[in-house]
Amino acid sequence: MTEPAVLNPERFQYAVARQDLETMEDEAHSARLTGVLDDLSPDQVRALTGQPERAEESSRTWLWHLGMVNDYIGPGDAGDFRVQFDPSWQHVIRVSVE
Repeated sequence: MTEPAVLNPERFQYAVARQDLETMEDEAHSARLTGVLDDLSPDQVRALTGQPERAEESSRTWLWHLGMVNDYIGPGDAGDFRVQFDPSWQHVIRVSVE
């Protein structure tokens, strides 16, 4: 079985700057599948992903909008790449593509 690709920080940040939603989604799935962001601090995540597009203080979540997320059967709903931190904002507790 082939291992999933690891998040490529330069590719992700370049895609964000260009709003290349397909590449952003591919990199987000790689980050989720490999766990590369798990337990990292906000500064460490920012070094890999750049600034989030939005931060939700109430849920301690950084978000990047991905447009229509491919649900492997076809286009799905509007989606986000979400990186959630623990209550004290010290480390990542969940990474998802929704």
